[in-house]
Amino acid sequence: MTINTIIIDIETLDTKPTAIILSIGAFAFDRFNLNETLEKIEMVEISGCYCDHHLYLSCDLPDQLFYSNRTISNETLEWWRSQVDKKIVFPAPGHSHLEEALKKLISKINEWEKINSDIAFYFRGTNFDPIILENAFNEYSLQTPWLYYQVRDVRTYIDTLTRTTKGKIEGHTPSFNFIKHNALHDAMYDAEQMCVAYETNK
Repeated sequence: MTINTIIIDIETLDTKPTAIILSIGAFAFDRFNLNETLEKIEMVEISGCYCDHHLYLSCDLPDQLFYSNRTISNETLEWWRSQVDKKIVFPAPGHSHLEEALKKLISKINEWEKINSDIAFYFRGTNFDPIILENAFNEYSLQTPWLYYQVRDVRTYIDTLTRTTKGKIEGHTPSFNFIKHNALHDAMYDAEQMCVAYETNK
């Protein structure tokens, strides 16, 4: 398995660094190999939430409401109410406590870094997902599993290679049954677009 890139996506109930985290998706891949990446994406439905190249964690909401310093905003709640697929985002009780989920993410990243110690971490923007996750790591006295210089922006990568300013490949149809606002699906969709952008620029 070749890995040089990890994409991480989260769904939240606020836009502040202290936001409640509903779910975490992480996908490890080779951004220079479209075919291999498509094969890994295809394996997700077969292998479930946790396997060699991806991780999906649904975080317990009551745990964060009552036992953490995480926050909710009315604006974000209103935004979620406007979304069609709310049922796939809000986790039911019994899912991982946030601290447990963060530890699982750290453990998975450590596994991937044993394959390649020189990994770049990509997010859709550098001022939302990584900032919220870093705040959560700090709340539970956990070390952030990436260094500041490893953080990259998916939008910038795609725009640079496609010579556009949209942050995505317009009109691109994902190779899988894409569910919007599912953290893992969003991460895989970005991974696929990064590979397509690289292929078109070779």
